[in-house]
Amino acid sequence: MKLGRLTSGFTAILLAFPGAVLAEKAQERLQDATTVLEEIMAAPDKGIPQDLLNKAHCVVIVPGVKKVALGIGGKYGRGFAICRGASDRGAAS
Repeated sequence: MKLGRLTSGFTAILLAFPGAVLAEKAQERLQDATTVLEEIMAAPDKGIPQDLLNKAHCVVIVPGVKKVALGIGGKYGRGFAICRGASDRGAAS
């Protein structure tokens, strides 16, 4: 799965959100998610292997996860997920 395909997939998700305010926040989250993915893939020793991405059914990127723990822990964050359709699965094998 190419990085450009992931980015264009995230852009397509953005178009599904109604309202200018929501779209603006989603655009910012999309840009953050794209930056996170580019930084991970650019790391020479810690990037996600391309063959693993090729086999993945879905990729989820949550750029700003907030964690809290005081006896009981929790996580909160918003991001994007992109999944392959049935026609895409055969092409990546």
